[in-house]
Amino acid sequence: MGASGSSADKGVQGGLKAEYDASLTLFNAGEQNELQESFEAICSTKAEEKTHEASYKGFTFTQLEKFIRDKIPTELSRRLFNQMWLHQGAFKQPEEAVVSKEAFIITLGKAMKGTVEEQGHIIVALSTDADTTKGIPRNGIRKLVDDLLTSYEKIIADEDQKRGWRVGATEEQNERFINYIVKEIVEESSSEEPSILMEAEVHSWLQHTAMFQLLFTHVFYLCFSQTKTEPLPETSDADVDFVLTTQPSLLPVAQDIPWTKASSLLDVPSLLLLNRHLPHQLRLQWRFLYSSLIHGASFATFLSHIKDKGPIILVVKDSNGNVFGSFVSESLELGPAFTGSPQSFLFQLSPALGIFESSGQNDNYVYLNIDQQTLPNGLGMGGQLYHFGFYLSQDFGKGHSKGTPRCTTFDSPQLSAEESFDLDVLEAWALGPPPKAEKLDPDDEDIGQKSILDKDPEAQAILELAGKERKSEGLREQDADIPEIHRLLLCSL
Repeated sequence: MGASGSSADKGVQGGLKAEYDASLTLFNAGEQNELQESFEAICSTKAEEKTHEASYKGFTFTQLEKFIRDKIPTELSRRLFNQMWLHQGAFKQPEEAVVSKEAFIITLGKAMKGTVEEQGHIIVALSTDADTTKGIPRNGIRKLVDDLLTSYEKIIADEDQKRGWRVGATEEQNERFINYIVKEIVEESSSEEPSILMEAEVHSWLQHTAMFQLLFTHVFYLCFSQTKTEPLPETSDADVDFVLTTQPSLLPVAQDIPWTKASSLLDVPSLLLLNRHLPHQLRLQWRFLYSSLIHGASFATFLSHIKDKGPIILVVKDSNGNVFGSFVSESLELGPAFTGSPQSFLFQLSPALGIFESSGQNDNYVYLNIDQQTLPNGLGMGGQLYHFGFYLSQDFGKGHSKGTPRCTTFDSPQLSAEESFDLDVLEAWALGPPPKAEKLDPDDEDIGQKSILDKDPEAQAILELAGKERKSEGLREQDADIPEIHRLLLCSL
């Protein structure tokens, strides 16, 4: 019996070593070094009780909990420790179990770099203390999403990793995010007992919820990464690249917003969701362009701040409290025809979260026109003329969202509380690096001389969008000023 038991133990250890070697290859050299540092740091953590002799051979649950501190709930820490212990081939923990480096790496490899099936197994195990062979309660998944979201928000707030954003999240905003994530897996049960979910269903759900996978792996990264970064300055692209290389983030960098004067309609959960749906090259930084609270209620002013800025996000709050908006994938173009690309989308942030991407039924993505007698005047997206999925009128403060039964372009419902709405707040953000400015000819004699129109950027913006010449181009500072220039220019279009 002794010899047989010894052979079995050697077999378990041999299998563990092989799995450890395979898991280690999932991480690059830098990540391996970080995990080694984390493992040693956990092992070096002093427990209140002398339950484990200090060494790098392994760590106890008490040591793991002290290392993680309060980044995640104790309940999740315990379940995570149990999974690590089970990877050592044991099914019953002694009172003071010790997790080896091999089990530590294997578990994190599956959680952070594993297949859908491997991640799904870890997620199921973290959702309940019960035997999972017969399934788990659906509300267990919901509770896990809630725990991970609140843990993420706490970590980035405590460690100054909000990347320039001064936004938070209320319980109601978190609830909307959770509802969005679990909408395909959590259903109302007609029975008194909680609905049961099998592990295969979790795997299927994970394949369609990339946002949760990102959140799940990122919380693990934040718990076990030894990389520390300074608070992010609002500075150059080089600094942004450095921070992203050393510590990936789910949030973009917020730039150019005067927080002492402004607030945002966005919150942490909505930022996570919107940024996830953007093209990869636009996820690094958001540049503040416009807020009706700061720049005033004027369509001309609005256009002057968003023209020639590349892809933008518009966020609207209507007078009834609904928050919604659009992603415009290309620089705006003035004219009678729709422009844009299928990457554009509409969204709703309140009273529910929703992303509405191109349906493929038509290419009516973006429309912008002004001062026309037979065409709509304003900025519209989706649907058709006079029947847009999202529309801001040139008569600033008015708009509509038509979705009965749905907007054909984005398969979106009515986003505003009422089909025609009054605007409460409008804000705009440019995405990604700024477009490259055209270089000026150093031999141009007019450089350094200002036109009278330069004093009124609103009027200049409308003229340029309309493709008309600046008729006062020859007039310079020394010429007499023209009164009511903005009104006259609008009349001349």
